[in-house]
Amino acid sequence: MFYIRILRMIEMQQVSAPGEPDSSANSPRKGPIVNISAGMSGRLVLVIVLLSAAVVALAVAMLVLTSTRLSGVARYHQEEGYTCQTDECVISAARIIKSLDTTADPCEDFYQFACGGWIENNPMPEEYSQWDQFRALRENLLHTIREILDDKDTALTPKPLSQARSLYKTCLDQDALEKLGVAPLLKIIRSIGLPEVPFGPESPQAALDTVPAPWLNVVTKTQRNLGASVLFNLYVAEHPRNTSKNVISLDQASPGFSERYLLDPTRFSKEVKLYEEYVKDMIELLVTNVPGAKINASAVAQEVVEFSKMLAHVTTPVEERRDLHSQAQEMSINDLQNISDSKLDFSKNNPSRLDWAQYMREVFHGVNVTIDLDNDLVIVMDTKYFQKLAELLQKTSPETIDRYLWWRIFSSLAPLTLKQFRDLASDLAQKVMGHSAQTPRWRSCASSVNANFGMAISFEYVKRHFHEDARQKALEMVNDIHVAFEEMVHNLDWMDDSTKNRTLEKAHAIRPFVGFPEWLLYPGELERYYHGMEVVDGELFSTYVGLASNAAKRMLEELAHQPDRNKFISSPTTVNAFYSPVLNSITFPAGLLHPPFYGLGLEALNYGAIGAIMGHELTHGFDDQGRQYDLHGNLKQWWSNETLHEYNHRVQCIIDQYGKYHVQSLGSNFTVNGVNTQGENIADNGGLREAQRAYGYLKARQIRLARTRKGLADLEPSLPGLSHFSHKQLFYLGFAHMWCGTSTLGALKSTVVDGVHSPNRFRVVGTLSNMQEFSEAWHCPAGSPMNPHNKCILW
Repeated sequence: MFYIRILRMIEMQQVSAPGEPDSSANSPRKGPIVNISAGMSGRLVLVIVLLSAAVVALAVAMLVLTSTRLSGVARYHQEEGYTCQTDECVISAARIIKSLDTTADPCEDFYQFACGGWIENNPMPEEYSQWDQFRALRENLLHTIREILDDKDTALTPKPLSQARSLYKTCLDQDALEKLGVAPLLKIIRSIGLPEVPFGPESPQAALDTVPAPWLNVVTKTQRNLGASVLFNLYVAEHPRNTSKNVISLDQASPGFSERYLLDPTRFSKEVKLYEEYVKDMIELLVTNVPGAKINASAVAQEVVEFSKMLAHVTTPVEERRDLHSQAQEMSINDLQNISDSKLDFSKNNPSRLDWAQYMREVFHGVNVTIDLDNDLVIVMDTKYFQKLAELLQKTSPETIDRYLWWRIFSSLAPLTLKQFRDLASDLAQKVMGHSAQTPRWRSCASSVNANFGMAISFEYVKRHFHEDARQKALEMVNDIHVAFEEMVHNLDWMDDSTKNRTLEKAHAIRPFVGFPEWLLYPGELERYYHGMEVVDGELFSTYVGLASNAAKRMLEELAHQPDRNKFISSPTTVNAFYSPVLNSITFPAGLLHPPFYGLGLEALNYGAIGAIMGHELTHGFDDQGRQYDLHGNLKQWWSNETLHEYNHRVQCIIDQYGKYHVQSLGSNFTVNGVNTQGENIADNGGLREAQRAYGYLKARQIRLARTRKGLADLEPSLPGLSHFSHKQLFYLGFAHMWCGTSTLGALKSTVVDGVHSPNRFRVVGTLSNMQEFSEAWHCPAGSPMNPHNKCILW
């Protein structure tokens, strides 16, 4: 009977259309509701029969495979005596059964055991280069967002939601974009002081109708009018050592393409060559749309890429930026000027000198903020970069700088005009990342509108798709995670009492934000949040430029305000979770709180999945970077030297462990970057340990309640079709299952080279192999791959 219910749930998931709206929002039931047609063809009946046999065979195989290994495991389902038959449990069981690869030994490769079936049964959509549980949920969320954006306004629709719908319709109207052509783009380029088409390296500047403005003026206008950072990044944010006030901060900026690829053009010759061809093709396409324009696009493309490589070489590698205390330095504008000028040759005419006073005056011109250049201090995140940048700018011709700036601005705005530009950008992404199709226009538009009006869309989303009891249960789990971490700290033998007390104070001060901000549904608050943002019907380009300009102005004006310590740092329509070291807060948006991470019917699965995510975010407060902030979010050395020495020793174990993982599909010379991924690896390991302990608290509460009531009804049931798995085993399956995924070689290479996260396989294998409790639950022999003798344990 269980197999029949599981089979029916699988059928429902398979035959429902990908774009079908989620009807669960209008139903009082908590479980997902999937509609199928009443009539089934003979072919479908045959599929059902075959699938039924396959599921039964799969379950039998799983039982045979695990019977020996599980013989000594205490099975909670035998003690509790009943099986969960809710929709949530049946769907979770179906999902797990389809995800398992029972031919794999869980003690040899638990990722293959937990996810091999998922990978086989979930081929990557052709427009994706990575496909996993997070992306699948984001895809479902985008369909829901699309439904909201397609709906009609009513008399009660808030203005920002109406604006979001208008922007979405405008984004979809590609015919209007084609009619406008490149005229809006050329107008913006002229307004910031650049020619419509850059003169080539071999052409005289005098031949131009428009002589470029000094490059610093261009950078200034780009920052002020477009909110775009080129050459360096300026932003206003909390003071890193006094978060009660905002301050101007300066940091290095991306050269426009992966620094790793640009730094090693031999190893990544394919990617760099594709980028240069893309620059050339984009310029050539523009020239065909500007009457009378002539340019050697190949020469300009080569020059842009070469200067990008030079910028990459002066950029400080991320491995050297993890010590935030040495990175964030407070200084005056004069001090910064002295650093920039320290290695310049003033015997030369220097039109490329970076004049910081001039830059600051012009950036804040017209902004409702008064700055005192003689006394105000700024935060410089990387003084070495600015010193090297000043040297590079001095030895580079102003014309080359102009052409680089022109390319960065043009390439960021061109996709908002002609479809041919978007096609070229998509083609580059496909060739570098390895996916085979362009992203559908509706999806790009829905994502873009959500990025700009996420809170407005969330106003409708949370009313339709988020229940208050989901928030309360999540807060209960977060509290369990908090208690688990604090107990783990109490039990540490490598941390002295003084550091322990401060660690507990910081942990206790972490504030959880779950679902959505309370103000979201208050009348008038949404309009206040989006004050000053305008959408021009039918004019996508001018709308996005206006939104960018408004956002840039509001960011600069934050200098006159005190930071908001209670802000919800993402829109609820987000499938992710966050820790903010400055706010010392953890955030779990409504978009994340759905299967396969939450609402799984069985608490073993919930704590293994969303519980591990909650623990992950809390642990970020105590990873190699998060630990540098105190309970108020200030950069401060609050650890004793002895404890810090012990901490670093244990972190080095994690760095070494992950740094030895070879990504075999990429060849012999690609391994996980243990340094760059250490923060996420620390969070994965600590988070799962906290979730495991928190789950133990839940089990203890269940047992106490059952004893009080003299019955078993309050104990956790078994999972249908998977009763041969103990709850402890299901806990670890819940963790591993949320990382099931696949990737193209291009995307995998990007993750390994540029990413701060380990590839999904190693997030599972690396974390579980460090847990003795996992080995005991699965009876893994000592010395087996999933139970190595040496285990890295920090938290």
